[in-house]
Amino acid sequence: MANRKSSRSGSDAQPRGILLGERDRLILDTLTRRVRALSIGQVARTFWEGTNSAQRSAARRVGELEVAGLLEQHVVLAHPELELDAPILVWRPGNPTPEFGKIAYCLKSRWRHPPQATRIVIATAEAGTWLGGYGGRIPRASETTHDLHLASVYLRMLKAQPRRARKWESEARLLARGGGRGEKLPDALIRSRGGATAIEFGGAYPVTKLRAFHEHCRNRGLAYELW
Repeated sequence: MANRKSSRSGSDAQPRGILLGERDRLILDTLTRRVRALSIGQVARTFWEGTNSAQRSAARRVGELEVAGLLEQHVVLAHPELELDAPILVWRPGNPTPEFGKIAYCLKSRWRHPPQATRIVIATAEAGTWLGGYGGRIPRASETTHDLHLASVYLRMLKAQPRRARKWESEARLLARGGGRGEKLPDALIRSRGGATAIEFGGAYPVTKLRAFHEHCRNRGLAYELW
Protein backbone atom coordinates (compact mmCIF):
# COMPACT_ATOMS: atom_id res chain seq x y z
CA MET A 1 0.00 0.00 0.00
CA ALA A 2 1.07 3.57 -0.54
CA ASN A 3 -1.84 5.80 0.41
CA ARG A 4 -1.30 9.40 1.39
CA LYS A 5 -0.11 9.82 4.93
CA SER A 6 -2.26 11.75 7.37
CA SER A 7 -0.95 14.76 9.23
CA ARG A 8 -3.21 14.18 12.24
CA SER A 9 -3.62 11.43 14.79
CA GLY A 10 -7.42 11.27 14.59
CA SER A 11 -10.32 13.13 16.10
CA ASP A 12 -13.50 12.36 18.00
CA ALA A 13 -15.30 15.30 16.40
CA GLN A 14 -18.03 14.71 13.84
CA PRO A 15 -17.40 15.89 10.27
CA ARG A 16 -19.77 18.57 9.10
CA GLY A 17 -23.01 17.61 7.41
CA ILE A 18 -23.37 14.03 8.63
CA LEU A 19 -23.90 12.23 11.92
CA LEU A 20 -21.72 9.15 12.20
CA GLY A 21 -22.75 6.02 14.05
CA GLU A 22 -20.62 3.15 15.33
CA ARG A 23 -20.99 1.23 12.06
CA ASP A 24 -19.85 4.24 10.03
CA ARG A 25 -16.78 4.66 12.21
CA LEU A 26 -15.90 0.99 11.85
CA ILE A 27 -16.13 1.22 8.07
CA LEU A 28 -13.96 4.33 8.08
CA ASP A 29 -11.44 2.75 10.45
CA THR A 30 -11.21 -0.24 8.10
CA LEU A 31 -10.57 1.95 5.06
CA THR A 32 -8.18 4.46 6.63
CA ARG A 33 -6.14 2.22 8.93
CA ARG A 34 -6.41 -1.42 7.85
CA VAL A 35 -6.95 -1.89 4.10
CA ARG A 36 -7.12 0.31 1.03
CA ALA A 37 -10.39 -0.82 -0.56
CA LEU A 38 -13.59 -2.78 0.02
CA SER A 39 -16.18 -3.97 -2.46
CA ILE A 40 -19.79 -3.00 -1.86
CA GLY A 41 -20.47 -6.70 -1.32
CA GLN A 42 -17.85 -6.86 1.42
CA VAL A 43 -19.31 -3.78 3.10
CA ALA A 44 -22.81 -5.27 2.98
CA ARG A 45 -22.01 -8.74 4.28
CA THR A 46 -19.73 -7.44 7.06
CA PHE A 47 -21.41 -4.34 8.39
CA TRP A 48 -25.05 -5.15 7.53
CA GLU A 49 -24.86 -8.88 8.27
CA GLY A 50 -28.22 -10.39 9.13
CA THR A 51 -30.25 -7.40 7.99
CA ASN A 52 -32.87 -7.22 5.26
CA SER A 53 -31.67 -5.70 1.98
CA ALA A 54 -28.07 -5.59 3.19
CA GLN A 55 -26.68 -4.73 -0.25
CA ARG A 56 -29.15 -1.90 -0.75
CA SER A 57 -28.62 -0.52 2.74
CA ALA A 58 -24.85 -0.63 2.35
CA ALA A 59 -24.97 1.09 -1.05
CA ARG A 60 -27.24 3.82 0.30
CA ARG A 61 -25.06 4.57 3.33
CA VAL A 62 -21.86 4.47 1.30
CA GLY A 63 -23.46 7.02 -1.02
CA GLU A 64 -24.26 9.27 1.92
CA LEU A 65 -20.69 9.00 3.22
CA GLU A 66 -19.47 9.81 -0.28
CA VAL A 67 -21.59 12.97 -0.39
CA ALA A 68 -20.09 13.90 2.99
CA GLY A 69 -16.60 13.68 1.47
CA LEU A 70 -15.46 10.65 3.47
CA LEU A 71 -15.63 7.87 0.87
CA GLU A 72 -15.20 7.49 -2.89
CA GLN A 73 -16.71 4.83 -5.16
CA HIS A 74 -15.05 3.46 -8.29
CA VAL A 75 -15.71 0.63 -10.72
CA VAL A 76 -12.64 -1.51 -11.37
CA LEU A 77 -11.79 -4.88 -12.89
CA ALA A 78 -11.04 -7.56 -10.31
CA HIS A 79 -11.13 -11.34 -10.14
CA PRO A 80 -14.17 -12.74 -8.29
CA GLU A 81 -13.54 -13.07 -4.58
CA LEU A 82 -12.13 -16.40 -3.45
CA GLU A 83 -13.37 -18.14 -0.33
CA LEU A 84 -10.53 -17.72 2.15
CA ASP A 85 -11.33 -20.12 4.98
CA ALA A 86 -7.76 -20.55 6.25
CA PRO A 87 -4.19 -19.59 5.35
CA ILE A 88 -2.42 -21.56 2.62
CA LEU A 89 0.62 -21.62 4.90
CA VAL A 90 1.39 -20.73 8.50
CA TRP A 91 5.09 -20.57 9.29
CA ARG A 92 6.90 -19.77 12.54
CA PRO A 93 10.61 -19.33 13.28
CA GLY A 94 12.15 -22.74 13.83
CA ASN A 95 9.75 -24.54 11.49
CA PRO A 96 11.13 -26.38 8.43
CA THR A 97 11.52 -24.46 5.20
CA PRO A 98 8.27 -24.72 3.22
CA GLU A 99 8.03 -26.51 -0.12
CA PHE A 100 7.73 -23.42 -2.29
CA GLY A 101 6.98 -25.31 -5.52
CA LYS A 102 3.82 -26.88 -4.10
CA ILE A 103 2.69 -23.60 -2.57
CA ALA A 104 3.25 -21.68 -5.84
CA TYR A 105 1.17 -24.26 -7.71
CA CYS A 106 -1.62 -24.02 -5.13
CA LEU A 107 -1.67 -20.22 -5.37
CA LYS A 108 -1.68 -20.18 -9.17
CA SER A 109 -4.29 -22.93 -9.66
CA ARG A 110 -7.03 -21.22 -7.65
CA TRP A 111 -7.53 -18.43 -10.21
CA ARG A 112 -10.16 -19.96 -12.50
CA HIS A 113 -12.33 -16.98 -13.47
CA PRO A 114 -11.54 -13.80 -15.42
CA PRO A 115 -11.74 -10.31 -13.92
CA GLN A 116 -15.13 -8.62 -13.80
CA ALA A 117 -16.42 -5.12 -13.18
CA THR A 118 -16.55 -4.53 -9.43
CA ARG A 119 -17.69 -1.48 -7.48
CA ILE A 120 -15.21 -0.60 -4.75
CA VAL A 121 -15.06 1.93 -1.94
CA ILE A 122 -11.98 3.78 -0.71
CA ALA A 123 -11.52 6.45 1.96
CA THR A 124 -10.85 9.99 0.82
CA ALA A 125 -7.65 11.81 1.72
CA GLU A 126 -9.78 14.01 4.00
CA ALA A 127 -11.09 10.98 5.88
CA GLY A 128 -7.55 9.70 6.30
CA THR A 129 -6.42 13.03 7.70
CA TRP A 130 -9.39 13.25 10.06
CA LEU A 131 -8.87 9.72 11.42
CA GLY A 132 -5.08 9.70 11.46
CA GLY A 133 -4.87 7.13 8.69
CA TYR A 134 -4.61 7.01 4.91
CA GLY A 135 -6.84 7.57 1.91
CA GLY A 136 -7.23 9.10 -1.49
CA ARG A 137 -5.43 6.56 -3.69
CA ILE A 138 -7.38 4.27 -6.02
CA PRO A 139 -5.79 0.82 -6.35
CA ARG A 140 -3.88 0.38 -9.59
CA ALA A 141 -5.24 -2.14 -12.09
CA SER A 142 -2.58 -4.63 -10.98
CA GLU A 143 -3.59 -4.19 -7.31
CA THR A 144 -7.38 -4.44 -7.28
CA THR A 145 -7.72 -8.21 -6.95
CA HIS A 146 -4.97 -8.32 -4.33
CA ASP A 147 -6.41 -5.44 -2.31
CA LEU A 148 -9.93 -6.87 -2.19
CA HIS A 149 -8.65 -10.28 -1.11
CA LEU A 150 -6.45 -8.76 1.56
CA ALA A 151 -9.58 -6.95 2.73
CA SER A 152 -11.34 -10.31 2.87
CA VAL A 153 -8.62 -11.62 5.19
CA TYR A 154 -8.98 -8.60 7.46
CA LEU A 155 -12.78 -8.76 7.53
CA ARG A 156 -12.64 -12.45 8.41
CA MET A 157 -10.34 -11.62 11.31
CA LEU A 158 -12.51 -8.70 12.38
CA LYS A 159 -15.45 -11.08 12.76
CA ALA A 160 -13.68 -14.09 14.27
CA GLN A 161 -10.86 -12.40 16.23
CA PRO A 162 -11.77 -8.74 16.79
CA ARG A 163 -9.09 -8.17 19.43
CA ARG A 164 -6.43 -9.46 17.06
CA ALA A 165 -7.85 -7.38 14.21
CA ARG A 166 -7.36 -4.21 16.26
CA LYS A 167 -3.60 -4.90 16.16
CA TRP A 168 -3.53 -5.06 12.35
CA GLU A 169 -0.96 -2.58 10.97
CA SER A 170 -1.22 -1.91 7.27
CA GLU A 171 1.71 -1.76 4.90
CA ALA A 172 1.11 1.99 4.57
CA ARG A 173 1.50 2.44 8.32
CA LEU A 174 4.63 0.29 8.40
CA LEU A 175 6.13 2.34 5.58
CA ALA A 176 5.22 5.60 7.31
CA ARG A 177 7.09 4.42 10.39
CA GLY A 178 10.25 4.09 8.33
CA GLY A 179 10.27 0.35 7.89
CA GLY A 180 11.32 -1.48 4.79
CA ARG A 181 12.33 1.31 2.46
CA GLY A 182 13.70 -0.32 -0.65
CA GLU A 183 12.47 -3.78 0.34
CA LYS A 184 9.23 -5.77 0.26
CA LEU A 185 7.08 -5.18 3.31
CA PRO A 186 4.34 -7.64 4.27
CA ASP A 187 0.77 -6.64 3.50
CA ALA A 188 0.13 -6.25 7.23
CA LEU A 189 1.75 -6.95 10.57
CA ILE A 190 0.17 -8.04 13.84
CA ARG A 191 2.20 -7.57 16.98
CA SER A 192 1.52 -9.55 20.16
CA ARG A 193 3.33 -10.57 23.32
CA GLY A 194 4.44 -13.75 21.60
CA GLY A 195 6.02 -11.85 18.72
CA ALA A 196 4.96 -10.35 15.42
CA THR A 197 3.17 -12.14 12.60
CA ALA A 198 3.29 -10.95 9.00
CA ILE A 199 0.11 -11.27 6.94
CA GLU A 200 0.44 -11.74 3.18
CA PHE A 201 -2.12 -12.43 0.49
CA GLY A 202 -0.57 -14.46 -2.32
CA GLY A 203 -1.61 -13.87 -5.89
CA ALA A 204 -0.05 -16.14 -8.48
CA TYR A 205 3.28 -15.88 -6.66
CA PRO A 206 6.22 -17.68 -8.34
CA VAL A 207 8.71 -19.69 -6.30
CA THR A 208 11.24 -16.83 -6.36
CA LYS A 209 8.77 -14.39 -4.78
CA LEU A 210 7.69 -16.92 -2.14
CA ARG A 211 11.30 -17.64 -1.23
CA ALA A 212 12.14 -13.93 -1.00
CA PHE A 213 9.15 -13.28 1.28
CA HIS A 214 10.10 -16.25 3.44
CA GLU A 215 13.69 -15.06 3.77
CA HIS A 216 12.51 -11.55 4.66
CA CYS A 217 10.44 -12.93 7.52
CA ARG A 218 12.99 -15.51 8.64
CA ASN A 219 15.79 -12.95 8.82
CA ARG A 220 13.63 -10.74 11.06
CA GLY A 221 12.29 -13.49 13.27
CA LEU A 222 8.73 -12.99 11.99
CA ALA A 223 6.08 -15.67 11.88
CA TYR A 224 3.80 -15.35 8.87
CA GLU A 225 0.45 -16.33 7.45
CA LEU A 226 0.21 -16.68 3.67
CA TRP A 227 -3.37 -16.54 2.43
